[in-house]
Amino acid sequence: QTSAGGFAYYKGLDANIWLTIHVVSALYDLKMAGYEVREDVLDRSSSYITNETLRLYNLSPEIYNETVVLAESVLSKLYPQKKGALSDIVSTLVKDNSFLNEKISSVALANLAILTATNYSKNDRERVYKAFQNRIDIDGRGAYVKSYGNTNRNFYETSIKNTALALSVFAAHGDEHETLPNMLRWLLAARDNQGAWGNTHNTFMVVSGMVDYLKWQHETESNFSLRGLLDGVEIFGFEFNP
Repeated sequence: QTSAGGFAYYKGLDANIWLTIHVVSALYDLKMAGYEVREDVLDRSSSYITNETLRLYNLSPEIYNETVVLAESVLSKLYPQKKGALSDIVSTLVKDNSFLNEKISSVALANLAILTATNYSKNDRERVYKAFQNRIDIDGRGAYVKSYGNTNRNFYETSIKNTALALSVFAAHGDEHETLPNMLRWLLAARDNQGAWGNTHNTFMVVSGMVDYLKWQHETESNFSLRGLLDGVEIFGFEFNP
């Protein structure tokens, strides 16, 4: 962590906004998992994210509007009741149909769909969610979320990551979407021969999306017995538990 509050790739370099968003997201996950994360570290890094994102956006809104979305996505997790300058920009962006349907990358749109699932008006929520659903495509392996327009290379966008995020989007909206089974099938078919998804980041995002899906479906709360009988004679049994 640099003196500016953000995180740099190596000691002596300036902080990087996209790296800082990733690191703060990881620190939030660690905190939620019960690990101690110093509040001053989070406060300094969140201040950096806000200030640096506003600086970049004011320089070139067209180039850095996605950065606003991604920054607000992580800040809303840290401070769910706090609305700031980035929140105001996001409220403007969700009303821009050209931005939602033609300009925003799929990875940023997925994060925006999760962000607007709560604490936003019904119209804003549905507008973003509909735009995201329009990114769903189908091939021989199933359904997936394609990259669209300019791929967000700063945020490591891949079709696997986008599709994994779709599980989190559906969970956030509580939507038993018709493409869900085919999306899970596509993700399982996309595994490599090691059982992973090509690289660490893709694999992490798939596991994260599936965890959100399992929590939403209450799959981890199972508590029942299955018995199979033939002519009244039990031929197999299985216990399902958390």
